Amino acid sequence: MTWGWTVVAGSAGLWWVVTLVLDAAALGSLWTSRRHSRRAKTVWTAVVLALPMAGALAWLTLGRERRRGRRRDRRRRRPPG
Repeated sequence: MTWGWTVVAGSAGLWWVVTLVLDAAALGSLWTSRRHSRRAKTVWTAVVLALPMAGALAWLTLGRERRRGRRRDRRRRRPPG
């Protein structure tokens, strides 16, 4: 039966490593963001720390500023003249 507990303990350890990496990525993204105020950053930090996996996922999906790619103008441009 020891093998079963080793697998469970190993997967739990992996879960914590993934959670820590995700939280670190969320907090790094959060505090380097220029769009949000210091108060908003403090609130988001509290959410990420209080709800480790859910808070980080919430920041990365809802709170983070979206990168705007270049949008191609689909309309045909008329030549000048």
